[in-house]
Amino acid sequence: MRTSAAVITLLFTLALLLSGLNAHAEFARFDDESNILVFDCVRIPQANNATYELELSYNGEAFHLNRLSESARSDSCPNTYDELTNVLSATVRVGDDSWQLTLSLSAANTFSVASTEYLGPGPTSLWRVSNGSSEILIGGTIHVLLPTDFPLPPAYAQAYAQSELLVTELDLQQIQSTFLLPSFAALPVGQPTLSQTLSSDTYLALSSYLAERGALIDDYETIRPNWLELDIISLGLADLDYGVGVDAYFQSLAVNEGKTNLGLESMIDQILAINQLNQHLSVEELISRTLSGVLDPGYGAQFRKLVTAWREGNIQQIEALAVLPRLQESTTDHDTFLVQRNTAWIPRIVAMFNTPEVELILVGVSHLVGEGSVLAMLEGMGFEVSRFE
Repeated sequence: MRTSAAVITLLFTLALLLSGLNAHAEFARFDDESNILVFDCVRIPQANNATYELELSYNGEAFHLNRLSESARSDSCPNTYDELTNVLSATVRVGDDSWQLTLSLSAANTFSVASTEYLGPGPTSLWRVSNGSSEILIGGTIHVLLPTDFPLPPAYAQAYAQSELLVTELDLQQIQSTFLLPSFAALPVGQPTLSQTLSSDTYLALSSYLAERGALIDDYETIRPNWLELDIISLGLADLDYGVGVDAYFQSLAVNEGKTNLGLESMIDQILAINQLNQHLSVEELISRTLSGVLDPGYGAQFRKLVTAWREGNIQQIEALAVLPRLQESTTDHDTFLVQRNTAWIPRIVAMFNTPEVELILVGVSHLVGEGSVLAMLEGMGFEVSRFE
């Protein structure tokens, strides 16, 4: 079994991304490599507030329309096209920065840049939580990232510099104590083994997938299916060159600087939560779905949507990608893996308001959005929650 504790929670989020759910962004986004400006939603007030998806290419002088299609969106839409003045106003995200962009439509049906205004660093998945007299900082994380995802949004380094204690789901000592995993990951005595529960086709496909990545299927014969699922995803991430994520980066920094790293839960807490998941699925359903997902050519692109949403602090999209799929598939799993753990963390977080130090708490970003999230619980208790700026 190859899965490390450092990526356990992310892997279960990824398991839900395999379904290929799409979500909308709140910002227009400009890709400076392809020179493409994409609007997920543009509203036209004069056309009964109809909404459109819009893609423009930039040639260095003007933006040209590549694609225009009607959008089914009925929620908030931050970009507006005024037919009376032929002006499109938008908040555009370029890397970690936000700009106010005004485009004017010419008679030749090309958009030229009428004005730009730098708005400063765009929001990211960081918050301040205050009781009026003291505060803590809470940041959402992605547990594994590509090397090209660094440097992180500048706000993370600023929050780390302002803090005196680093708090993560598991402290570094817990993460390094992987000796507990084999015993807790083993199937109970008498439970059907892997070869007894998988179809011959799935077993052969799994054996091939593992062998191509230097693993042996026999090593998983008596392992709980949830842990096999994690290893399948972990190997798929390695194929895509994913490595150190936000948590591990700052934990390493804390070790080098002598900053204390505390944990919100124990390794056993996390293991026991994992062992309770996926009871609504047969082993065949779980493993075949996971294999199909990681082998799908669109798998990497789907995960990039979550990374982008995290980087931009797009809580709507984070919830749509990382929280709602689990809730819709199994309320029991959602409660076990997110709500119950969040609830257990709250007393420990609240106690931090009584310490003289400023804590920076870093947890998987799915723990911070939607009902039953850490931030929602704290806000419900009367704490003031605001974006870190």
